[in-house]
Amino acid sequence: MKKISAFLTALTVLVLSVSCSSSSKESSAVTEETSSVSAVLSESSDFYDSEEKPVLKISETEISYSKLDHQNGTYVPVEYSVSGLKNGWASSGIHIAYDNRLEVEKDFTDCPAFEKGDASENMFYMVTISWQGENPPDEIPDKTMDNFSVITADSDNSGDNGVIATFNFKVPADAKAGDVYRIEFFKYNTDCFRNTDNDSAMEEYAFNNWQNGYIKIME
Repeated sequence: MKKISAFLTALTVLVLSVSCSSSSKESSAVTEETSSVSAVLSESSDFYDSEEKPVLKISETEISYSKLDHQNGTYVPVEYSVSGLKNGWASSGIHIAYDNRLEVEKDFTDCPAFEKGDASENMFYMVTISWQGENPPDEIPDKTMDNFSVITADSDNSGDNGVIATFNFKVPADAKAGDVYRIEFFKYNTDCFRNTDNDSAMEEYAFNNWQNGYIKIME
């Protein structure tokens, strides 16, 4: 299992590096490109000069206390979606942080399991990767949170509006009414959200307009 996970991690790093990097032959690193793009866009009056206005969203999920399993915990589905697109998207690398009291359901590679939605059903390549570092990344909203990334790649703009993926998060058995478990995006230095035109303004819009979510326990 560890060998499979390591192989998928290496493959994903390669795909992400190619799909999220600029088409310019002079770019030497994804990190350098991301920094330079951000600097240029921040100074430009055409900061969002793109017809694509993607809004990434994590669902605000509510569940009644009476429906919880108070012995084993309860898996609750949470959706990761996108809206505001006219012509689709292809390459993406998005990090998601979540309250460490939650437990995300894993697949056979020990990475977060997911169900594709209508926005990604035609996507050629899509995987999740658990955070591999000993310490959380500096960019994470809260150092106590866990995190993983969602990676997609395609040669066409096969991504659409709608649900990209659904994840199952396990609420602890001792959850109480009123508890809120944060699930939030954060931007890591190699993250991207682009179409086949390599539209950096589209990406910047996505990163500056995303909507975070949560799981909330109701009375």
